[in-house]
Amino acid sequence: MEIQILKIIVCIIFSMFFGYLWYSPAIFAGTWAKEVGMPMPTKEKCCMPKKQLFFTFLQTFITITALNLLLQKTQYQQSLYQTLCTESLLGVGITSTTIANGPIWRRDSLKFFSITSIHSILSLLLCATIMYYM
Repeated sequence: MEIQILKIIVCIIFSMFFGYLWYSPAIFAGTWAKEVGMPMPTKEKCCMPKKQLFFTFLQTFITITALNLLLQKTQYQQSLYQTLCTESLLGVGITSTTIANGPIWRRDSLKFFSITSIHSILSLLLCATIMYYM
């Protein structure tokens, strides 16, 4: 197996852009910010701090690289539908259960859990689709 860097870079760009849209004021920024106790982003102050942006990029890079290696192992035996089902199971089984630690241990709200989990699962599905067709 080889790390397919072009697929990874394309998926990181799409994933970061999807996150930018998902957490934009037009969709979930207000609700998400309220749930984590942050002030609502405004047009004057809408940028993510560099440290958080770096760690978001790093987390996305690790996740997408693992996804790339997993899909290389299985994609030639599966249709797109089977690939997306596999990624959905991974999203629910791994990502959502990890995010569920927030409501369990920190008493985060179910809104926070839902917004974050659905974003993660949809991002995985988007990246799996991109990798499947590249």
